[in-house]
Amino acid sequence: MTVASGRRVWTGSWVTARWDVQLRSDDSPVDVSVSDLLGIALRRNPRRTQLLVSTVLGKHVPTDPRLVWAAGRLLGALVAGRLGGSALPAELGGLLRAAIHGVSGAPAALLNAVGDPGGVGSGVVVLGYAETATGLGHAVADALPDCYYLHSTRRAVPGVHAVAGFEEEHSHATSHLLLPEDPGALIGTGPLVLVDDELSTGRTVRNTIAALHELSPRGRYVVAALADLRGPEDRVAMDRLAAELDASIDVVALASGEIRFPADPPPRNVRRSERYTAQTYGRSASIVLDGLWPLGLRDGGRHGYRRADREALQRQLPRLAARLNEVVTGPRVLVLGTEELMYTPLRLGIALAEVTDAEVLYSTTTRSPAMAVDDPGYPLRTMIAFPTAAGDRFGYNVAPGAGESRFDTIVVVTDTDAPDLLDAVAGCCDRLVVVPVPSYCPGALPEPLHGPQFGSYAADEVSWLLRDLSHVALEAPTEEREEAIQFGGGHYAESLPVEYVPSADYRRLFEKALAASAPRVATAVGVVTELVLARRGDAAVLVSLARAGTPIGILMRRWAQFAHGIDVPHHAVSIVRGRGIDPVALRWLARNHDPARVMFVDGWTGKGAIARELAAAVGEHAVTTGHAFGDDLAVLADPGHCVSIYGTRDDFLVPSACLNSTVSGLVSRTVLNDYLIGPGDFHGAKFYAELADVDVSGHFLDAISGQFPAVVDAVAAGLATPDDHEPTWRGWAAIERIGAEYGIGDVNLVKPGVGETTRVLLRRVPWRILARPGAGADIEHVLLLAAERGVPVEYVDGLAYSCVGLIHPHFSRGAVGATGRSASTGSTGSSAKPLVVCDLDRTLIYSAAAMGTDPPPVRCVERFGGVDASFMTVTAADLLRTLRRRSDFVPTTTRTREQYARISLPGRPARYAIVANGGHLLDGGVADLDWHRAVLARLTDCAPLAEAHDRLRRHAGDPWLRRERIAEDLFCYAIVDRELLPPAVLAELTGWYADRGWVLSLQGGKLYCVPRPLTKSAAAAEVARRTGADVVLAAGDSLLDTDLLEYADVAVRPAHGELDLVGWTRPGLLVTESAGVRGGEELLRVLLGEVAGYLSARA
Repeated sequence: MTVASGRRVWTGSWVTARWDVQLRSDDSPVDVSVSDLLGIALRRNPRRTQLLVSTVLGKHVPTDPRLVWAAGRLLGALVAGRLGGSALPAELGGLLRAAIHGVSGAPAALLNAVGDPGGVGSGVVVLGYAETATGLGHAVADALPDCYYLHSTRRAVPGVHAVAGFEEEHSHATSHLLLPEDPGALIGTGPLVLVDDELSTGRTVRNTIAALHELSPRGRYVVAALADLRGPEDRVAMDRLAAELDASIDVVALASGEIRFPADPPPRNVRRSERYTAQTYGRSASIVLDGLWPLGLRDGGRHGYRRADREALQRQLPRLAARLNEVVTGPRVLVLGTEELMYTPLRLGIALAEVTDAEVLYSTTTRSPAMAVDDPGYPLRTMIAFPTAAGDRFGYNVAPGAGESRFDTIVVVTDTDAPDLLDAVAGCCDRLVVVPVPSYCPGALPEPLHGPQFGSYAADEVSWLLRDLSHVALEAPTEEREEAIQFGGGHYAESLPVEYVPSADYRRLFEKALAASAPRVATAVGVVTELVLARRGDAAVLVSLARAGTPIGILMRRWAQFAHGIDVPHHAVSIVRGRGIDPVALRWLARNHDPARVMFVDGWTGKGAIARELAAAVGEHAVTTGHAFGDDLAVLADPGHCVSIYGTRDDFLVPSACLNSTVSGLVSRTVLNDYLIGPGDFHGAKFYAELADVDVSGHFLDAISGQFPAVVDAVAAGLATPDDHEPTWRGWAAIERIGAEYGIGDVNLVKPGVGETTRVLLRRVPWRILARPGAGADIEHVLLLAAERGVPVEYVDGLAYSCVGLIHPHFSRGAVGATGRSASTGSTGSSAKPLVVCDLDRTLIYSAAAMGTDPPPVRCVERFGGVDASFMTVTAADLLRTLRRRSDFVPTTTRTREQYARISLPGRPARYAIVANGGHLLDGGVADLDWHRAVLARLTDCAPLAEAHDRLRRHAGDPWLRRERIAEDLFCYAIVDRELLPPAVLAELTGWYADRGWVLSLQGGKLYCVPRPLTKSAAAAEVARRTGADVVLAAGDSLLDTDLLEYADVAVRPAHGELDLVGWTRPGLLVTESAGVRGGEELLRVLLGEVAGYLSARA
């Protein structure tokens, strides 16, 4: 079969040799020609004889899926540039051309080089055309991450109203429907991007723009196509339409030019020359992976696709690919989509290519009938045809042509029952794997839940916009959940902690706190309710953020009844950090209430993460649905100064924070799990009816509302007191300071305030508790919980909150023990194992550029900006797993902590890691502050960092210096063009820095300037002391590794890199024979051999 990744003959040559077709290529922003992107076939369609067959689309020709996605994202980057983003890097054109022409490794390198999506803001709508450009439109949308994506469809969906439709006159099937789940998604003034595979006349695009402009006028349209082939008359017609609409219409394409076809059709002998032999082999073994596709993943953009949908797919792809890899066989695999279902199989194919040694290609079936000619100069060499209820469908190049190899495995990804397709494909391979993907169909909105069937609150107190998951076992031990959350094994909302049943002492403490604080809570309830009614009016609707906000919402509703006789509707919805507020719940609210009257309610603020999440989520929802909810949040207590509507800004004990479900209507924390919650479902939760005997939910509400008569004057005084209600976000700033001081890079692991600290102790793995001296009764329950769990409490003068809970960073049970407390740092337990200290970049892991042109199979170990950045060979990964079992393995790097955190090496996270060239020693992922202080003390004899950095910046205007950076306030480095860096300048700089106690090291495209006392060897010696190791093995490739290699008992370096360039050696040095990634494999074998010899000698 014809495969784009191996194309050598232009696949338009067969037609042009027999029909007088004229082709011209014009400008290309990525330096490719029209013939690079297109071949020519002949249709069986009286409206248009020719069929332009893309080499980068994966529709008719099996293509490397990484090339397909990269080409689409390149097109999206051009759109982003037109909308105000940055220009494309110049080298992308060469990579694209290399990938099209089959250069090994080029598709992966191209995808890696495309880079991060462009930031063009929200309000952008992207529309892809069915069927050919549904996947291409998705890829363009992926380059515009905050956009809303919709593709047209020719499939009528019962119960879904078409917002618009338009015609494609030349197509085999002409009518397009637009079926967004939220009709308001197409109503707006932001840019509209229209995506098709090629523009021949632009007539379809003009029809679309005219139809949608009538629906919702816009000032800007961008048309994106792989190839722009319009003639002068068609370009004038587009300009004329723009003038008529008083709008701008821009066109971007990877290549432009013109293909002129003769007025007369091809000669009869050409149209009758169809010849091919589809070689089949009998029915292959078939495996159907029912249930593989998670319920929560949309199949594509037929009814709309948002950022959250992209993120949901991204997080599930590794698991899906791993399962698929278990059942595919053989060296050649085809992932075959079906008609409009292009994007899902495309992404699945890319994910599979990352984990298998097989060659993975991608294409889809189509409804377009065309001639097949088994000739290398023709793009459609074979055809399979099969009937469906909607007519005949076709698959091109699925069966092999003459002289071609068949696919060993074909993975059919389908959203319909297609037995005839499976019969046709089964004869073209040894193994057929079927992945059914349910086609999402918007239906009626779900109904709310009420007590006593769900929750212990009365039905009129709250309606829960949640799905009942009480029948599902979701609880997991706290330590197991923490490890999964921090190491990519799951999001905190995908499971539940084991529900905490309070001890008798803790229940007595709760009662004491409730009695003491009830008047204070009641006053805050009254103040915040009055502020809400002033802002939203008597028709206000309270929507509490389950579950901490729900008892507060009920109390506010009771205050409105008490003080004003108003029955305020109250609903509870789910919001999940990093995933946003439940969009189905928002649609339900918009259908049943005026969004302008809705006020979201929570219990308290910590650092304001949920306030930010809410603002972002309702903003995106407004853009994509037209439902304009307010993004203000009302809370009982705002110690973080994050909102403008609050009852108090004191950080005090709200008794409902002391407990979990037993003070919140016996309802669990909310759940968002892709295998349980579908696109049309509310988020879920459980009702713990079995805890009714210890339920104090009603008792808490009654104790607070019973104080209402007594606090009327206090509420009035609170409202009359002048107060600056504007958020200052001082809590967020305080948390960033705490994170920096304690070496915690993720602010989500710092939980400020009494309420959040309580949650840490009840649900997560606490590392330590910070407390403000004199906080007294407000943190009494925190101190009790900390004592029960063995968590240290550290008193901090001037703390901005009464207390702060720190979750253990990079928690793993192996590193810190099942309790979450740091394991002993003494010299016991690991003395029998040798210590292996290994550099990372270009020693153990390699960028795409450093892998060479024909690397062995690799696996990704670092993703940055959504793309693969660093790799190990599959063999090296297996060797490393073995080495880590037999030794105490310590990664070491000049990278910063943030850069190191992106790396995911095979196996469990190492307990110790040396980063910033020894400036930081990580223990269980946490920077050792005492070590860092000792390092800083050693640097006082060197020239200061500011002087070293200034010397480097003197070359800011030189062509070899691209940019310079300061790392961890310890050293500086520059991104350089090595070819332009004069040797004399490098020598001069080396001497200047040496005179001031600094070392210069050129590694790849980076020039490091590092203080001489800042060494990896000092940190390695400290780790050896702590582990009790009596032998140290080390490996590295750069001048900054020399001190480490000198220190080690056994030193290994690869036959490449800076040390190899200068011929560095030492007594007993072991040097690999191979270079590059194969040198990395050999280096690990050497280390394993040395470790085996050492262990054998000890035995």
